[in-house]
Amino acid sequence: MGVLQTYHPSVAAEAAKIPAKTARRWLDNKVIALRGNDSNPTGSGNHCGWSRNRIAQLAVTQALVEKNVSPSAGAKAALVFSDFGNAGRKPGECFGVGKTVLFISDDGPMVRNIDFNFPIFDSSNEAVIVCVDLNRIVDHVDSVLAKY
Repeated sequence: MGVLQTYHPSVAAEAAKIPAKTARRWLDNKVIALRGNDSNPTGSGNHCGWSRNRIAQLAVTQALVEKNVSPSAGAKAALVFSDFGNAGRKPGECFGVGKTVLFISDDGPMVRNIDFNFPIFDSSNEAVIVCVDLNRIVDHVDSVLAKY
């Protein structure tokens, strides 16, 4: 199996639409943790490498923070998308048709494939749900990474 591409932290921050300082702080404070497909720094001047899945987690976390979810709760919810798949969806990928949406409710985070007739409140026992459109986030991440 080949080595997956990783990206400089500044590229990860650009793709996630956050300042590089914020990405670094979230990594240092273990809000976001490097995992198997990422690369650790190897010494002075050699930065860590962020995989596409980690960058997707970073971008989804930022989208959730913008909806007043704490960074740590947002990162845990984003991990459900970036590192765990569903039937018909690989980790960090959107479903092939319809919208891929991350819901956070008292039932926990869940990634769902929806169409425009989807009854959003039937997806939770609660009346309040935080919801982000993963298709838009992934499209932006991929467009930035395609430049590198």
